[in-house]
Amino acid sequence: MTRARAAILAVEDAVAQAVGEKICAKCAIDVARVIGLKGKGYLKTRADGLNRAAAGFPVIMFVDQDRKQDCPPNLLSTWFAGPLKRSFTLCVSVMEVESWLLADRAAFASFLGIPAAKVPERPDLIPRPKERIVSLARQSRHKTTRITLVPAEGSTAAVGPQYNPCLVDWVARKWSPRRAARRSESLARTVRKLEV
Repeated sequence: MTRARAAILAVEDAVAQAVGEKICAKCAIDVARVIGLKGKGYLKTRADGLNRAAAGFPVIMFVDQDRKQDCPPNLLSTWFAGPLKRSFTLCVSVMEVESWLLADRAAFASFLGIPAAKVPERPDLIPRPKERIVSLARQSRHKTTRITLVPAEGSTAAVGPQYNPCLVDWVARKWSPRRAARRSESLARTVRKLEV
């Protein structure tokens, strides 16, 4: 029996942590420690140090692209002073990690309580996947889903009060990286990198 590899997981938030842990489990990688959970800016300030630390222990960083100009080559040139260590893996979701959730199309439609035809077929092309999820949740036939994922009327929040915990729970129970990778090239690239 092959022994699982181990790595430090660096992520922006709780949803990215749940996704990263699920992908790592699929790729036979044990998550030894999770760091980050303070947004993209925090990861940027730690990126070079984490790359250096990867010389001693593998590091996998999950980060959202967010904007076209933050494509992987630009992230590499602006976040890192030198080349990446062999044991440092940068995984970039296009445009946000939520696109990878949408990519598991039928399962996500079932979760939201909407027809699968309403979930985009090519989620990597959506400029703001988090906004799309909230928009789709507004159409849910489940009142609980609407209350959980959609901000209250008049609220300045971008998402509902239980958005992260609800998605984290769904990822842990139902999301399939294998199915989602068929509709998201950025996820397929990530899985290929981590399966090596």
